Amino acid sequence: MSHQFGDLQIDTGKSIVRRGKTAVVLRPRAMLLLDLLVTNRDRVVSKQEIIDTIWSGLAVSEGALTSTVREIRKAFEDVAIETSLIRTHYGRGLQFLSPENSHSDGEELTDGTTQPLTKPYPRTVAILPFNCLSTDPEIEHLAYGLVDDTITHIARFRDVRILPHSSSVSVRGLNLPVRDLGSRLGARFVVEGSVRGAKTALKISARMIDAETEALVWSDRFELSEPPWSDDPENIAIEIGGSVVTSAFIYERRLSQHKANDELDAWECYVRGRGLQATFDPVVQEEACALYERAIRLDPQLVDAYAELAYSVSLQHGNAALDDAAAVGATPATDLRLRARDLARQAINLDWRIPFAWVALAYAQFSLGQVDDAISASERALDLNPNLGWAHNTLGLIYVQANRAEEAIVSFERALVVSSQDSYRWVSMAGLSLAMVLLDRHDEAVEWSRKAQTDPRATYLAFVGEVCALGHLGRRQDAEDVIRRAQAADARFGIPLVFRDFPLPDPEARKRIIGGLSKAGL
Repeated sequence: MSHQFGDLQIDTGKSIVRRGKTAVVLRPRAMLLLDLLVTNRDRVVSKQEIIDTIWSGLAVSEGALTSTVREIRKAFEDVAIETSLIRTHYGRGLQFLSPENSHSDGEELTDGTTQPLTKPYPRTVAILPFNCLSTDPEIEHLAYGLVDDTITHIARFRDVRILPHSSSVSVRGLNLPVRDLGSRLGARFVVEGSVRGAKTALKISARMIDAETEALVWSDRFELSEPPWSDDPENIAIEIGGSVVTSAFIYERRLSQHKANDELDAWECYVRGRGLQATFDPVVQEEACALYERAIRLDPQLVDAYAELAYSVSLQHGNAALDDAAAVGATPATDLRLRARDLARQAINLDWRIPFAWVALAYAQFSLGQVDDAISASERALDLNPNLGWAHNTLGLIYVQANRAEEAIVSFERALVVSSQDSYRWVSMAGLSLAMVLLDRHDEAVEWSRKAQTDPRATYLAFVGEVCALGHLGRRQDAEDVIRRAQAADARFGIPLVFRDFPLPDPEARKRIIGGLSKAGL
């Protein structure tokens, strides 16, 4: 891999720093450090992170790090590049400055240090220590742990970069405006909050601010009562983390809407594509796929775009003919599913650590009726990120396929907890409705289906559970009213559409769902 800054080239594969015809070879450890700093040039890299990455956490002397930095600066000097590209932030760590930014010394802060010269990375989030308005040590400990848990949960998502707790603690007590805090930390978004009350009733507030404009992006309040709190604080941390990730993504998507397509960079194409994908509209998926493909052309290293492309291709099958044999002038659904599966595998081959690549693979396998393989892929996604709502949703749908209703309910309920701000919560509700049908809990099935239908983004799937339940209850006239509303959402609503989009290899699951639709008059 190589990094290019004007005529300065850093070739990590050959351990060479080159400018023009002049080249200097670095020792492996010096190149590892330089690569770490260049890759993370949007922020200050702490000494501990350097030691953990370069020396694998071993105890090393201050002189070892100093001599490694000196070797890099000497290489820059030898190729006639400013040695100040490697900036030391005393007490904080090191930062690489792009050559075009190296001429300035930065703006001096109140403590004598300087703020980063590079523009904050668009997706970087800093969570400040929550203000504890209580002198109770136990509550102070909870406030500290809440921030730490939230950072841990956000770190599992690739949509944003989260700064470590140590970075946020370093600005505690400086009493700087949010704009200055964001600039100092190299963060686009700053999250702050407070914990107040007594052990019997705690109130937690949190809010996320755009550090560049100081605009409020997201805020919410939470309450804890009746100690012991057990897992409640962790669930709040998960909810805050999920809200931060989703809100940052939605905020950047809105900003990208003001640009013409040909002005979008790779990340903006990816963001806009995900916004279109969330509509679940098969026709719109074609535009989403085009944006993902453009993102990949602009940045072949944006592996997440490969995974999202695979998922959008899966959703495109909704625009294919209901009968593959009758598909004229359109790609048959099975071919789209197979292509989606191949794309997901390609994403995994590029980087198996991307949770959504496994989700995309699971959904393609679900669409092909490959239940066991789909469960394995979903579980792999959740191993990588236990708080990925769509992975829980996909696993829930697969469990419905397999007539494992109780497990499906656990998955859908977990998705509702970890994805409080996401646009696909209606899928969790529709899935819960189907699981209730499998358990003959028809009144609950109707209730969950109606909740799903209230979301304007919901597709015909939101109506399936209610129609099935009413069919089994013998309420055919009521079912016909629901069918009319479902057909207003999709004129093709009927058993062929459901069976195409929701393969049911398990005979009992097929009997409960398809049988319920038949009893309702479809």
